[in-house]
Amino acid sequence: MDYIAENRSTFARWADLRDIQKQAIRPILSGTQDVIISASTASGKTEAFFLPACSAIADKDEGFGILYISPLKALINDQYRRLESLCDLLDMKVTPWHGDSPKSKKRAAKKDPSGILLITPESLESLLIRESGWIRRAFLSLNYIVVDEFHAFIGTERGHHLLSLLNRLDSLLDRKDPPISRIALSATLGDLENTPKSLRQNAAVPCTIITSKNDQSTLKMQVRGYIQPLKINLDDLNKPAEYQICEDLYKICRGGSHLIFANSRQRIEGIAAQLSDFCEQNIVPNKFFPHHGSLAKELREELETRLQKETLPTTAICTMTLELGIDIGKVDCSTSYSTSLSNQPSSKIRPFRSPQYISYFKNARRRKRSESPPAYAGGLITRIKSGKIY
Repeated sequence: MDYIAENRSTFARWADLRDIQKQAIRPILSGTQDVIISASTASGKTEAFFLPACSAIADKDEGFGILYISPLKALINDQYRRLESLCDLLDMKVTPWHGDSPKSKKRAAKKDPSGILLITPESLESLLIRESGWIRRAFLSLNYIVVDEFHAFIGTERGHHLLSLLNRLDSLLDRKDPPISRIALSATLGDLENTPKSLRQNAAVPCTIITSKNDQSTLKMQVRGYIQPLKINLDDLNKPAEYQICEDLYKICRGGSHLIFANSRQRIEGIAAQLSDFCEQNIVPNKFFPHHGSLAKELREELETRLQKETLPTTAICTMTLELGIDIGKVDCSTSYSTSLSNQPSSKIRPFRSPQYISYFKNARRRKRSESPPAYAGGLITRIKSGKIY
């Protein structure tokens, strides 16, 4: 009751469950079938699974009741933050398990496994190889295996690897009849009829597919193209294409919260540096920050927290790390900068050759202004739900 009283304003916003959350209650509580929940971002998929699943394992004292598998460490950290308050209310443990997780939490889980384990496929593979005896004891009475951002696994080598891990886990635990219930949380999928095969190939148990009946939103999009001039001069209109793109990004994103997706870490650093330079030139605080897997954990988490708080204008120049369902609060728009679209084979979309341009900008003062970099055409796709694109 103290928790509810302290968070009364949060609970007051929950006038009712969303349609996918209502649809998910019965099949998840049954524990005898697989479930696929397919809906758009911020539609309540996480709660659709965890609310009934946590209720089902609330009285479980020994062993993990829920195994949550995520494609990204950052998503695990985000779900850990979101689940902490709910599980505190239920006196239930939540353990994040990946390369950056505190060793103290891992030791505590090994000593007394219970509640929810949040893990990546690679860390699960490591446990199956090195800690199979502990896996048998810790997962002996496992109720659910839930895979988040399932669309990111479908049709990929990592997806086949995940399916192999789940089958190995069933075999190790001797849970083939009945098998452990598998739940997939996914963005909107086109081919829902064949999706259950990606979750359980042998169809040993029935699979319920849940989609949102009210999953509608208005999306505005603008596509811009940039052509590299034959002669480069930063003092006139013949500016490099990438410099023009950064100028437009600064005009669009300055003063609000945005995501800019780029398809390489090197490009991300170059864009972030150029946008920071624009802030310095205009004598305004920097609001542009890079986010990718090679950055220090503290820098990534600081930016994620800044986005979640929604108190300061913040633009993240990022890889797909911030695309896969991480709760980052509200953003004014998202921009795809020379990047492949989700779930599209990379061979169908020719990437732009940008490393030369990053080097060109970094060394601009050392070279002659008339010197031209290699031929280049740039692309910028901006998507917003409301408002204007300048």
